[in-house]
Amino acid sequence: MQIKFEWTPDISVGNEEIDDQHKKLLNKINELLEAIFNEKEKEVIGDTISFLGQYIKNHLVYEENYMKENMYPDLMGHQEIHQNFVDKYEEFETRFRENGTSDNMLHEVEAFLGDWWVRHIAIEDKKYFIFINENK
Repeated sequence: MQIKFEWTPDISVGNEEIDDQHKKLLNKINELLEAIFNEKEKEVIGDTISFLGQYIKNHLVYEENYMKENMYPDLMGHQEIHQNFVDKYEEFETRFRENGTSDNMLHEVEAFLGDWWVRHIAIEDKKYFIFINENK
């Protein structure tokens, strides 16, 4: 059985740009899961790591600025969570550059991104959405 994450309206944070960025991440996670299922993961891991580098540069900064503009009170806590994402990405990127891909690393990336989707986007990002909606 293949696992696939799906976008649902209840995940929306009420900002079209952020939602679009989240959907791009979701698509990348699903590509990775499909590659693992079809045993073509070694072709996909480099692309996934490259995507994450761009995601960090674009999405996390945009999202933090959005929270700052809307005076989200837990901005620093959210930035700390983002920094943990950046640290983990840098670890994956270094390991990939130095050693290439491995089944172990691939499953770590898969688990990390799946957890990020379920816990961060669906739960943590929802917190600032609720705050902003309640304080407009």
